[in-house]
Amino acid sequence: MEEIYMGLDELVEAVVDGDGDKAKTLTEQLLDDGVSPVDLIENGLTKGLRLLGEKWDAGEVFLAEVMLAVAAFEEAKEVVKPHLKSEETGTLGTIVIGTVAGDIHYIGKNIVATMLEAAGFTVIDIGEDVSVENFCSSVNSAKPNILGMSCLISPALHQMKEVIDELKTRGLRKGLLVMVGGPPLSSDYAEEIGADIYVTDAVEAVAKAKEAMGR
Repeated sequence: MEEIYMGLDELVEAVVDGDGDKAKTLTEQLLDDGVSPVDLIENGLTKGLRLLGEKWDAGEVFLAEVMLAVAAFEEAKEVVKPHLKSEETGTLGTIVIGTVAGDIHYIGKNIVATMLEAAGFTVIDIGEDVSVENFCSSVNSAKPNILGMSCLISPALHQMKEVIDELKTRGLRKGLLVMVGGPPLSSDYAEEIGADIYVTDAVEAVAKAKEAMGR
């Protein structure tokens, strides 16, 4: 057990260091050692990005280092994803998720999407800088149980309300749960724009999505 914890610590360091090759190799080894995919994501890959985020907030790292860490996270995540799917015994529901127009941030959104997949949801990630039209057309075509919207910059916040209003106009709001999250948001703002679920991080997103689906 101690060796597994050491391996997870190494994986965290590999992500922080932006070492994609090492992150992939460690992920493969830990999977072979019996570490669960969810553990790898929560206590390895995601933890690495969180630590780097703290360094970024403290002004201790440069943007290039953040991008390398994200790339390492994504490479290792691809190793884990097939194992997540093989563990599923049935989907808990379908979630369409994206970052609103005017915002190109994706790290938080990607972590939430990965954690939701790990929990057993079918996740359709429609990317970043997503227009009102693309959100609505994705909801219309995928018929998800939940629509997730992410926003990390205040100037783009109004896009969330525009999406929700347009969903109502097109008759797509009924039976659809809207989940929103991001640093500029608050629970009061989420309620004001008509969202159903407000989350502050990936763990809470999974818990509230499961609760909303009656699980």
